[in-house]
Order: sequence, then C-alpha cells, then structure tokens
Amino acid sequence: MLARYSNLSFFFVKTRPGGGDQFLKMLKLTVWQENQQETMKVIFDWTKCETDQHFFLTVTELQSEKKSIHKLSKNQFRHTMWFPLGSYYEAFISTCKNHRREKSNTSQFGCKRPESVFKQPLYQLRVLEKGASRVHVKIQTSDPNPSSKWFHLDLVNTSKHYIGESLHVCGDDKIIKFKLKPGQEYKLTGYAIDSNAYLGALRFRAELSILELRELLKRANIFTKNRGGKIIPCRYLYRNKTVQYFKDIFQKDGIMKIYKKDYNGDQGSPINGKLDGLFFASNPDLQTGLPPLRSFFGPRRVNIPASDLFVTGTNLYFADFYCHRKAHYVTLVLTLAGSTADQFCRGRLLTIDPYDNLFFMKPREEHSRRVYTSGNIWVEIFYTENINLWPYLFRGLIVSVPSTGTSRPEGIPKNPKCHICNL
Repeated sequence: MLARYSNLSFFFVKTRPGGGDQFLKMLKLTVWQENQQETMKVIFDWTKCETDQHFFLTVTELQSEKKSIHKLSKNQFRHTMWFPLGSYYEAFISTCKNHRREKSNTSQFGCKRPESVFKQPLYQLRVLEKGASRVHVKIQTSDPNPSSKWFHLDLVNTSKHYIGESLHVCGDDKIIKFKLKPGQEYKLTGYAIDSNAYLGALRFRAELSILELRELLKRANIFTKNRGGKIIPCRYLYRNKTVQYFKDIFQKDGIMKIYKKDYNGDQGSPINGKLDGLFFASNPDLQTGLPPLRSFFGPRRVNIPASDLFVTGTNLYFADFYCHRKAHYVTLVLTLAGSTADQFCRGRLLTIDPYDNLFFMKPREEHSRRVYTSGNIWVEIFYTENINLWPYLFRGLIVSVPSTGTSRPEGIPKNPKCHICNL
C-alpha cells in the first residue's frame, strides 16, 4: 500500500531542451524503503501560470512495476506543487498515512506550538429597523449562553451637544427600542458589563424609512382624493425669490445653481441637508391657469415652461407630505436619470410613475408637451440640475410680482399636531 512509503523523491524534465512548455505526463520515481529500492511511475497534471512564468504540478496517480496502481484521493496523497519554468527540477513529497496522527506540539519548523487559548465570545450591535422617530437594535453574539449576560448601551445625539441616554439590558434575544428626534444624528455604542467586550459603534441619522414614506404617500393620496383628486394643466413651474437673488445670478454667469435643501417640512425627510436642488411651485391659479398673482417668497419670479424640465429621461420621486397650518404640501424630486442626485434618491425615496399619479404628471403620447398638476394640494418640485436663465430673461419670463414675504434659509418645520400628515 502507498501508506508504507515514508518519503518519495523524483525528477521531472521537459520532453526536449528548449522545446516549449510540453512536459511528460508519466515519470519514473525511485522509492527507498528500508534500504530496498523500488521503481514507480508518477502520473500528474500540470497547469501553466501565464502571468508569472510558473506552473503548478498535481500528482494524481502512482504505478509500481508490479502493476499495482495507487490512485490518489484528496485525503491520501494528491499533492500540488509550484515551480519556476526550467529544464531540470527535483521535488520532495511526504506521503500521508491512512491512520489519523495525533498533532505534535512542535511544528514542522521546530517551533513549539502555543497552547490553545479560550476565545472570548464576539458581540455586535445590529440595526433591525430605523425610522424618523425610533430605532430598533439587537445584540448578536457567538456566546452559547448569552441570556445571563448584562450589556450597557449608550445612545448619543451628536447633533445636540452630545445629549443622550444610557440603558442596561440582559440577554441578546431582546429587541432594544430607542426613541429618536427626526433629522438628528446619533451614535450608539455598548459593551458587555462582565467582560468589557466592545459591541461596536453605529452612526445613523433619524430619517424617514421607505415604509414611513409609503405611509406618507398613502396619506397624501387619500387627502387629495377626498378633495376631488382634480388634475389641471400646468404651463409653468415658477420660482419666487428676492430681487437681489436674481441680480447676483446675472452679474455672474446667468446660471441658477443648485444648493442644499433646507429643513422645511418633515424634519426626518431623507433629502434635508443632503440633496442639492432648486424649488419650484407647480400649482396655477384656478381661474387663469397661470401662476398665482401674489408671491410669498419674494417680488421676483422666473416662469419656466414645465415641459422644459419634465422631459424624457427624468425620474420623479416622492419625498414629503406636510403642512404648516392648514394648507398641505407634497414635495416631489425631479432628477435626470443616472445622475448623482438620481442615484441618491433611488435608495432613499419612492419612485413615482410620471404618467400616473395625482400630483405631477404628463400624458404617455410621444412628443406631447402637456403637463398636469394637482388642483387640490400644493405641489413642490425640487429640481436637481443647474438652469441657464438667459433664455428665460430674453423671452420675458422673469417678472415682478406683488410679494407678502420672503423664504427662511433654514425652512419651517411641519406642524407636529396635524393628524393628517404626521405618522
């Protein structure tokens, strides 16, 4: 049997000097066992590695002159070696015995193996669910008996001078719940009390989850349908600002540039302080079909044909549903497909069908320039690209309007007492 051989040594050569990379598939092997010589043949596979001019040799079978064949299984003698390319090489292989050997305390290099050390169980914090006002976490561990363990957790609000709370929990099978303040940044850390094993750190922002956005969208649809669900033509998207705002734009290059969204509306909206864009209103006067006569955000207005922005190759997302007093607003994000803003929205907001919704839509007919908006709820369009205003100035679409106020740079939070738009 093969297991009786303690050491095997052999040579292998190219078929002819300088004759390429073809190797013999069968070689003679000289085996010495207790001062007795026996000749065997080695059958092997080889694979050339093109990148570094080396090859791998895998011994697959041994044949003795007595015609006894030893096919090598993975746990017996099958062995792979690595060599540089050349004419003559010598290799050394140790055979594997069929019986299981006890592991020696000394390695093959003569070093003493270290004694086995008890491994501390691993603990880790994992978020199960996160929204604008709460987070649910769980402690994962490799400890086989974690129910008797006590853990200390610290939740810190890093947006508000590191205000937070601490909590002691027992066992790892419980869902741990924390209340959050929408829009705030948090850091959650913890450790095992008996061993001080660190649980890691989690950093996150309290913002609306996809499930919460779905609920908000559902409420916005119900609100609109209960008031008739009327769709009316939208000729222009309009933006009201101060005289100085437009003056600064035309003193530079005439480009109205995007900037970070403020914290208007729901404080937990995923786009607050994160996404760059420009706000436009879409609702016209119900009598004239044109933008309303008065402005609440400044005496200067740019009217941009809705079909100039709402074109093929744009995506529409739902971002918010809120109110300040009585009037309710829906915030939609309009992006260019494949843009950085589009990629940001794809994982955080809800996609809206541009041809079938109650807020801002267009017909499916090809080359149609008609756009429609809601007649029952205020619709805000957050457009995520810069806009050249020179064409609209030359067309007389930048006009003066009566104004009763200006916008706040930080925005106005939603009414927390409204039972319609608060979750």
